[in-house]
Formats: sequence, structure tokens, C-alpha cells
Amino acid sequence: MYIVGVLIYRNYLNQFDGGTDGITLMVTEQAADLLSLKFDDITTYSCETCTHSEIRILENPFIYMIEGCNSVSVMLLFVAFVFAFSAPVKHYFWFIPVGLASIYITNLARIFILGIVRIYYFEYFNAFHDYVFPAIIYGMVVVLWIVWVKYFSNVNA
Repeated sequence: MYIVGVLIYRNYLNQFDGGTDGITLMVTEQAADLLSLKFDDITTYSCETCTHSEIRILENPFIYMIEGCNSVSVMLLFVAFVFAFSAPVKHYFWFIPVGLASIYITNLARIFILGIVRIYYFEYFNAFHDYVFPAIIYGMVVVLWIVWVKYFSNVNA
């Protein structure tokens, strides 16, 4: 399941021929909307030949968004794990969308908080980006997996 998901996703990414993919652009716009609640003069920028998009403050690049920032890879891993454990079909229909929404919202919150850290606590930005937030997102996915296996899969049946 994971390999198929990754192959489909890679095929999707290959359509953008060196440019930023649509999902990353969408996440960039939504993160910028959130950041504009806290900061003035937030805009976004992307070009057809750039593999990243930017969130800008006062027209200066502030946060660079690459494909890995859109949380799709984490979502693929989550879905593959859920399908690795059988369960009644009705559980898949609600648990996967709830899990994906949780991951997506957490990712947007991550970008918002990284923006705050970038402005007010710049010296901690790399630590938050490289260690704190991956631990939070992957930790949340592990908790979702534990809930899936413990309460909804047929492992304990």
C-alpha cells in the first residue's frame, strides 16, 4: 500500500516539471492566511521554475515551503499502516479521514508556530524545524496508530 501510494504521489509530483506542486502551493497559501492573523503584510510567492514557494513578510522571504512541508508523505505512511491491520470497513471510512485531517491541521499549526519562532526566537528555528515538530507530527501519527490497533482493528478480536 505504501509503495503504491508513493509511486502515485511521485507521478503526481513529476507533472510539475521543476515547479512547485499544487498541494504545496495550497498549504503555503493556507499557512500564509494563518500567519496573517498574527502578522501584517504576509504574502506568498512562487515561480514556474522553482521547486519551492515562499511565505513573505514585507515582501521578504520568510519561510520556504518545499514538497516535504505539505505533510503528504506522513499521510501516506499513516494510511499504509492503517491498512496493514484489518478492521471492519466502516472504521476505515471514518478513521482515515479523521487521521488525515488531524495530520493536515497539525502541519498547518506547525508552520504557523515556526513562523512565530522565526520572528521572535530565531536562534531556535532550526531546532524546532528539525527536531521538535517532526517529533510532534510523527508522535501524533504513532498515537493514531496505537488507537487504531487497540480499539478498531481486528488484532484484539
